[in-house]
Amino acid sequence: MNKSQINIDNHVKNYIEEISKENSLESVFSGLRKKQVLISMNKYKHNNILEIGCGLDPLYPHINGWKSYTIVEPGTDFLKALKGSNLYNVNIYNGFLEDVYKELLENKFDYIFLSGVLHHVPNLQIFLKAISQLCSCDTVVHINVPNAYSFHRLLAMEMGYINNIFEKSETNTRLQVKWVFNKDSLYKVVQNSGFEVLDFGTYFIKLFTNEQMEKVIDLDIFEKDILQGLENMVKYLPDMGCEMFVNIRRKN
Repeated sequence: MNKSQINIDNHVKNYIEEISKENSLESVFSGLRKKQVLISMNKYKHNNILEIGCGLDPLYPHINGWKSYTIVEPGTDFLKALKGSNLYNVNIYNGFLEDVYKELLENKFDYIFLSGVLHHVPNLQIFLKAISQLCSCDTVVHINVPNAYSFHRLLAMEMGYINNIFEKSETNTRLQVKWVFNKDSLYKVVQNSGFEVLDFGTYFIKLFTNEQMEKVIDLDIFEKDILQGLENMVKYLPDMGCEMFVNIRRKN
């Protein structure tokens, strides 16, 4: 493993622990990310798909109409979840994209997505350059990451719990988060790497930290129905969802 990359074994272990907790908010967010990828994907051509970082649940069983599907995933334990799955026409590369992308250069991807990945990448320039090498002028790339301008981060700052909205939480540190993006910094990163932004959005109004929200659900202070309400609330606070996405295309 490249020394500049994250310790993938520790990341996988800590992520599995996080998502396996009772009433885990991370499992909710995982589902929301997949939902947003599918919504975005249906707007664009997606015959030949590249998924970067599939985690425990790759998206190919939930997508209709694709011809070829490629997964790049460095976590060996994540890939164990694929055993026994229908992998017809699915190509799997176990490694970091920066290390394996040259093996993919002959592919003609029209849709590439990385869900919950970019904020873990130490060297954004090298990573996004590798993605750019895999793009034609028509390829659409979907990226989603946590949003620094989330309602819950703004509330925590106003309460004096954090000094600024970019401050990393204990969970961020445990999961080896390298970057905390807001809309402006995410735009700057992708535009400086030669991409143009096609569209942007946020999703799910998160009131408190994952741990705090899990506690109030455990104590029946909140009904689980509140989660659907908080998902719907983003239409009133469109920039304050706890996660955000961009669909981008390489500039000609």
